[in-house]
Amino acid sequence: KALLDAARDGKTVDVAKYLKYGANVNQQDSKGGWCALWHAAGRGDVETVAVILEQRSGPVDLHLKSNRNGRTPLAVARFNSNDTSYSEARRMRFRQIVKMMQNAGATH
Repeated sequence: KALLDAARDGKTVDVAKYLKYGANVNQQDSKGGWCALWHAAGRGDVETVAVILEQRSGPVDLHLKSNRNGRTPLAVARFNSNDTSYSEARRMRFRQIVKMMQNAGATH
């Protein structure tokens, strides 16, 4: 839960610390089934997404879907990158996250 809270709140340093000490990178919360990557990608948090993708505690499930809406972290970042209610700068962060996740192997 601490990892999920840190990812949701944008506490990148804490996310790195929890992963270093063995937190389950694919753990899903009980509300919507969101994992740490889902929280970070959904917020447009490039730094936290990078930490999660680069961590070594275990393989990141890039295709893990939330049970709230069935979307993957890539799908939510892609959707948000085209949301015109966000500023162009924020949409650019989502586009960067899409590229990062695709480079890591995410396909959908």
